[in-house]
Amino acid sequence: MQEDGYHASQHDPCLFMRGQGPTRAYVVVHVDDSIILAENGEDEKAVQDLQKHFDVKVMERVEFFLGQEMEMVPGVGILLHQAQYAWELLHKARMWECKPKTTPMEEKHRLQKT
Repeated sequence: MQEDGYHASQHDPCLFMRGQGPTRAYVVVHVDDSIILAENGEDEKAVQDLQKHFDVKVMERVEFFLGQEMEMVPGVGILLHQAQYAWELLHKARMWECKPKTTPMEEKHRLQKT
């Protein structure tokens, strides 16, 4: 990645960045999965850079990445959530018919030392 002008984020070593402003490209790498976030043709350049070293499968629309659901919200951006994962956990625990509560315990309950 460094040979192609990318530098790793100081906050996350799996995030690589290149460029500035509208020509900035982000590449997130995790084992054998990666995702490219870029505009103005920088995404195509990033794919070409990766294809020099790896077999790359290009997907136009990403809906899941590392267990996260990704949803494009017009005018807002990308929404990340794990609704499907939560649903699967509820089914696994046989709690899919449970009633949701905003507070998971009795309100104003006084706890005892015992």
